[in-house]
Amino acid sequence: MEFKMLKVGQIVEGTVIKVEENTIFLDVQYTTEGKIHLDNYDKPAPDTFIGLVKEGQKVKAKVQKITDEPAQILLSRLPLLIEEKFDEIITLAETGETVKAKVRKILDKGLILSYQTHEVFLPYSLLDYDLLKDKDALKGKTLEIQIIEATRKGRSKRIVGSRKVVFERERQEAYEARLKDRQEE
Repeated sequence: MEFKMLKVGQIVEGTVIKVEENTIFLDVQYTTEGKIHLDNYDKPAPDTFIGLVKEGQKVKAKVQKITDEPAQILLSRLPLLIEEKFDEIITLAETGETVKAKVRKILDKGLILSYQTHEVFLPYSLLDYDLLKDKDALKGKTLEIQIIEATRKGRSKRIVGSRKVVFERERQEAYEARLKDRQEE
């Protein structure tokens, strides 16, 4: 059986061979198994692995540290999650479904919102007029937005949000409700 050399920073896929409350052990085809602790599995960290991960499940992770005494390989899924979550955001931009994001900063040209640890820029031209009038009161509030652009350029990511479909839909619903009221009268 040949062993491949593992290096820190490498991405491996292993099979879960043991599940403990705070640690899972993966067979990564190496002299010793790889370990992932709860805080390196997800953000926020889950309370326990029991019931979350099963033996035999495949898990992808990045090698964080390799030690000889005791022989161990510490793995983390967090660097991969950032990429996975960004892929999800790209999909959202394609499907056009709306998400909830929290307003972090109020800038000259628009708002910075946070969605799943990512920053989303919402230009004022794509914000409802009613909210724009009182934009300083928006900090910390959660808004329903649509992701209209998500692109990677080298290491940087650009995500643009819009409220246009939301406020147009709300306007349409209000209009239909008024119409219905009138018909009932």
